[in-house]
Amino acid sequence: MRTRQELKRLYHSSEFQKKYLYEGSDLGAVCTEEGTSFLLWSPLAEDVKLRFYKDGEKASCHQVVSMEKEEKGVWAYRTGESLHGVYYDYELTFDGEKTVTGDPYARACGVNGIRSMVCDLKKTDPQDWDEDKRPEPSPENVIYELHVKEFSWDASGGFKKENRGKYRAFTEEHTTLHGNGVHPTGLDYLKELGVTHVQIMPAYDYGSVDEKSETDFNWGYDPVNYNVPEGSYSTDPEHGEVRIREFKEMIQALHRNGFRVIMDVVYNHMYSLDNNLNRTVPWYYFRTDKNGEISNGSACGNDVASERPMCARYILDSVLYWVREYHIDGFRFDLMGLLDVELMNRIRA
Repeated sequence: MRTRQELKRLYHSSEFQKKYLYEGSDLGAVCTEEGTSFLLWSPLAEDVKLRFYKDGEKASCHQVVSMEKEEKGVWAYRTGESLHGVYYDYELTFDGEKTVTGDPYARACGVNGIRSMVCDLKKTDPQDWDEDKRPEPSPENVIYELHVKEFSWDASGGFKKENRGKYRAFTEEHTTLHGNGVHPTGLDYLKELGVTHVQIMPAYDYGSVDEKSETDFNWGYDPVNYNVPEGSYSTDPEHGEVRIREFKEMIQALHRNGFRVIMDVVYNHMYSLDNNLNRTVPWYYFRTDKNGEISNGSACGNDVASERPMCARYILDSVLYWVREYHIDGFRFDLMGLLDVELMNRIRA
């Protein structure tokens, strides 16, 4: 296996850029009624197998298919069957050694992000989702930062017990303190403050809580699956489509009540170096110095190499995905100074 220094030289070579810069169709699993495609960018892999499961955690693999290597280092498998709801991962071979990973481009996953899930995203749209629109701009912006769970966790907020700490708490209107009908909580409280924008703290799938736990708490600055909503805020983290639908319901309710939505995103580092990106293309997505030491400007143990073309594409694709699929109106970038200026200008444009 190549060292980190050797891989860095390889990734920065013009030959690698020319041979493997992929500008084709969407990576990841794309599912419609017409069929499902899996595209994985892993240019150094010698072999890739796609493995299917009936749940996101415990079931044994029930089918394995070999993927075909296509141009620019992309491995592909396509079928005319809609595989909505099927869980999957990849088994990659590097220098004769096998590595198992989830999909870096996963749009859905099982509990705690262990396995990726195929999702026909149209099936997750709430009623009238196509009519959802961001509110008109206000004369001035009043931004209110909140944590999804903390917003409705306490019983005194007057939210239904099953919705406390969940995305669905945002769909409840006219809640009051202890249900007294006098002192507004929730969305009415934000309106009373004059809030125009709700900035939600990280709500993608993150790694520091057990999604099955009702009491685990973290701020969310430790990404696992960048393109999947966090499961602990859903009413059912074990079925991957539920968190997607309920996240959309939250956005829809906030828009309906006059709030634009800003999402706090953390593309500068990940929860652990043992992650889907690093397993798929070893040390491509993370910075190392000339001696092969891991960059740690974030003080979180790793820095994402946003200056590399396919890493930049990954971040840009992710931002655009949250805008197009979830109707997010804006972003707050954590430790933005660790991301390269060219990429940030592309995102802004």
